[in-house]
Amino acid sequence: MFTTEQRMKEVAVRKVMGASVTSVFFHISKEFFILILTANVIALPLAAYLMNKWLLKFAFEDKVPILLYIGTLLISFLVTLITIGFFALKSAQANPVVALKTE
Repeated sequence: MFTTEQRMKEVAVRKVMGASVTSVFFHISKEFFILILTANVIALPLAAYLMNKWLLKFAFEDKVPILLYIGTLLISFLVTLITIGFFALKSAQANPVVALKTE
């Protein structure tokens, strides 16, 4: 929400220049998805290593399925899409005149 409020004028200028709602949405949410992907690239191998190390302490060895990690990645992207998507669409559909008038 803070980022979309900060970039309201940029979004307004893009809309005045003819950008569609979808292009504005993807422009705003792109950097958040890059951050989420970077966080997952760092966290998932670390989690896999620590989880396997922890599971070795049990009497019956078991491996964590790779689909669990893929599911975690997809859920984090879905939560990001829902959270950021609401505010990105709200700012993309706003009247650009109002954003450019206020200063």
